[in-house]
Amino acid sequence: MSHFRNFVFSFWFLFWTWTVCLTEGVWTSDGGQPRVVGSLQPIVAVLGDDVILPCCLQPSLNVERLTVEWSKPDLKPDPSDRLSRVDYVHLYRDRREDMDMKLQSYVGRTELSKDGLKSGDISLKILNVTLEDGGRYRCFIPKLNGPVKESVVTLVVGQPRVVGSLQPIVAVLGDDVILPCRLQPSFNVELLTVEWSRPDLKPDPSDRLGRVDYVYLYRGRREDTDMKLQSYVGRTELSKDGLKSGDISLKILNVTLEDGGRYRCFIPKLNGPVKESVVTLVVEPNSVQTTTETPLDDRDLQTPDPNNEINVRAGRLYLFTLIPSLVIIFLLLLAYGVGETYLRGALSSTRP
Repeated sequence: MSHFRNFVFSFWFLFWTWTVCLTEGVWTSDGGQPRVVGSLQPIVAVLGDDVILPCCLQPSLNVERLTVEWSKPDLKPDPSDRLSRVDYVHLYRDRREDMDMKLQSYVGRTELSKDGLKSGDISLKILNVTLEDGGRYRCFIPKLNGPVKESVVTLVVGQPRVVGSLQPIVAVLGDDVILPCRLQPSFNVELLTVEWSRPDLKPDPSDRLGRVDYVYLYRGRREDTDMKLQSYVGRTELSKDGLKSGDISLKILNVTLEDGGRYRCFIPKLNGPVKESVVTLVVEPNSVQTTTETPLDDRDLQTPDPNNEINVRAGRLYLFTLIPSLVIIFLLLLAYGVGETYLRGALSSTRP
């Protein structure tokens, strides 16, 4: 009976422990120990954009009841704080964000995904990135039952700049052409104004204000045709999908000779040091490509006569057989002459 009671007690103890572990998220379905994993590669963001610093648990694990800390390990503590307390970029505990020790510069700009926490995704989203946000970030779960409780993710904040083609773009008369221009690093410019103009084009002398007429003007999420050059009406366009990634390349349809020259792509309100770039277009007239070749002589085009080929081969064979025969005959005549001379000398020496 005592053995049975011990068995029941052991069974309920194991069952209760297993249930608690599952509830607290300490064990995983595959039996492996969870570890915090961040990005090994630096995360690149553009000034003023939103960015996500990836960090998660492998294997996945529900961390809704655990504490998640995001801090900047290279940030020096406040010298006026005698306790040298750590201020957090984002502190999650007791199922909510704790604002008591949050860095003032990140107030209202950081968040975790509530749904992501259920699967161990503790990635940090930072809104409206500033240059001061660049640096190393530490994601840490203090009470995680695993060998790796933290990871470090590096954020690089770059100022976007407009970059065009350094080489002239060559187009053929009547063809369509794209003048390349984009932002580096990539940046969504759907909400910004994009101007394409011709800097070498003189303004209309009748316009007292000296206003600039545009090849293409994008603002208010659409093309503005009020100040568009008449010669480009219906012939220029930007890629709406390209604007999302900072591609502001200009497409010109049915190129004319007058289209040749310099083009300026410009984003007036870009928060960066380089807001414009100049691209040169060279238009070549249509021409029929001709090739000069030396005419061949009619004799070079004639087909060889097989009978002549046979005669040539026969003549060559005749020469090859005639020459050795003549040599042999010459040697025989020479030997005959020498022999005859020798016999005559012998006969004359034997006479009385």
